[in-house]
Amino acid sequence: SKRLRPAPHASQPIVMNLVELFLSPEAVARRRIAEAARAGAESLNLSCMKLRRLPPEIGKLLHLHVLHLWHNRLTNLPPQIGRCTQLEELYLSDNQLVSLPDSLSHLPHLKRLYLHGNPKLHLPEKVLGRRWEVVMSSGGASASPQTILEHYFHRHSL
Repeated sequence: SKRLRPAPHASQPIVMNLVELFLSPEAVARRRIAEAARAGAESLNLSCMKLRRLPPEIGKLLHLHVLHLWHNRLTNLPPQIGRCTQLEELYLSDNQLVSLPDSLSHLPHLKRLYLHGNPKLHLPEKVLGRRWEVVMSSGGASASPQTILEHYFHRHSL
């Protein structure tokens, strides 16, 4: 009788998910960041992981264009995020951020920055613009990351 074997690529994610079940959210994030660095990934999704801390290894993702970190428990970001100089979209909504690193203001290609749902940053909705879900569903424009960051850093330099 013939034995059915799953395709090699089909079994790999299942094994990774089983391994990740026994790791802390930060260990899973470090693992996924390392995999993304090896692959030269342009996009990484670390959303909904209950992350309290983003590993500084995020700075190794030099080709990253899109980073999803929404709906975690992040209170701050490592300054190494500023090394992701190709970053165009950064989704940080619904965390517990209390501060932003200066290095965010040095991301030359940043086109979308979503910080909604981080009340301790004290950024008004009129500065933040529409939430990413609304922008994505309606095709409208997001608020300018430069405007958001200028407002934030101006408030915190007083």
